[in-house]
Amino acid sequence: LVQLEVYGLQTKREILDHESKYHIKKQEKSMFSLTPKLKMNKESRLTRPDLSSPGGPHKGRTSSFAMVGNTIITLENLKRKEWRLESVPPVSPLEGGIRFQLNCHSESQVRHRGFLTMFDDVSGFGAWHRRWFVLEGNRLTFWKYPENQKTEAPLGSIDLGACVTESVEIAPREICSRFNTFLMESRRPAKSSDRPSLVLVRQGASTIIRHLLSADSREERLTWCSILNKALENLRAWDPQTKDSRSDSVSSTESGSTLASSTSTEIW
Repeated sequence: LVQLEVYGLQTKREILDHESKYHIKKQEKSMFSLTPKLKMNKESRLTRPDLSSPGGPHKGRTSSFAMVGNTIITLENLKRKEWRLESVPPVSPLEGGIRFQLNCHSESQVRHRGFLTMFDDVSGFGAWHRRWFVLEGNRLTFWKYPENQKTEAPLGSIDLGACVTESVEIAPREICSRFNTFLMESRRPAKSSDRPSLVLVRQGASTIIRHLLSADSREERLTWCSILNKALENLRAWDPQTKDSRSDSVSSTESGSTLASSTSTEIW
């Protein structure tokens, strides 16, 4: 949470008179008729007021700003445009509320890289391809080899902001029985060319894409799942647009038998 405090400047009665402040010239004696001491005092009134620090010119003074209200900003009320101020003094010119709009986005510091074997649907036939994956920010990007990362454009990427998976974990046996394979699902607008398959599921005006990724060992799978879930948790906490998207996951609406089979494969 963030505590926002609003301060106001407390001003004192002005030292300068109206004519001196606004440089209004009056009929007065010529400056040449004044003594040097009076002339110096006359010229320095605007730059050197009579009031000085009681402790001397090098003594620190108490701030003239005073708090005139405060409020609490949390992740739950980020969408608000008006906040009610607490502890507003009676003499404050504020009405007890402030209005402003906050724009927030996630800057995830979660990073990971390694080889994963990815399932591709090629003209209705399934194929597994080994790829070099890099998780950085809110995107999981992949190349053919690690050395291609600096010299070539990526073969593809998975936007975690479009991910609708509640929790990244081992793929249910009904979807994939390959060892150490975990499942992620993302959503995009449906296209006329979309055809239902193992990795493509039409859902109204949207299409759910299943990303099946296989690790080399159980330990690597658990590490990838933990890191991806941490990145998703951070993204969903700070990006309001991704908070309610998890209910659209196809795997989250599977029957209880599917969930049971997913749990039974955890021994792999």
